[in-house]
Amino acid sequence: MQGKIALSNAEWKIMSLLWKRSPQTITEMVKTLNDEKEWTKHTLISQLKRMEVKGVVRYENNGRAKNYYPIIEQEEAIAQETKQFLDRVFDGSIEMMVTSLVKQQKLSEDKIIELYRILTDAEENTK
Repeated sequence: MQGKIALSNAEWKIMSLLWKRSPQTITEMVKTLNDEKEWTKHTLISQLKRMEVKGVVRYENNGRAKNYYPIIEQEEAIAQETKQFLDRVFDGSIEMMVTSLVKQQKLSEDKIIELYRILTDAEENTK
C-alpha cells in the first residue's frame, strides 16, 4: 500500500469514474460529471493536476486528448479512507463504530445475518 493518500469529495467522484471505466478524456469526464453537478473543463483540469501530484492518476497523450487512468486500486483507496475515518472519528475502535451504526439504523433480519456472517468469517480467519 502506498503512503497515506487523502482524497477530497470531488477527487472521489473523479476516481469513481476512472475505476468504472478507463481511460477517459477530460471531455468524457466533464460530460458525466455535469449530470450531477456543474463542472467546468477548467475545474476538472485543476482537480486532475492535484491528483497527479498526489500520485493517484496518470495520463497518456492520445493526439490532442489526454487519456486518464487511476494509479491506485479502488480497494486500496477505500481501505485507507476507512482506516483514517476509524482513527479520526472512533479513535480506532471498530466496536464503537459498529455500535454507533447499529444504533442509528434499524437493521433488517437479512442485514443482521450478513453482519453475523462477516464476523464469523473474521473469527475463522484468526484461528
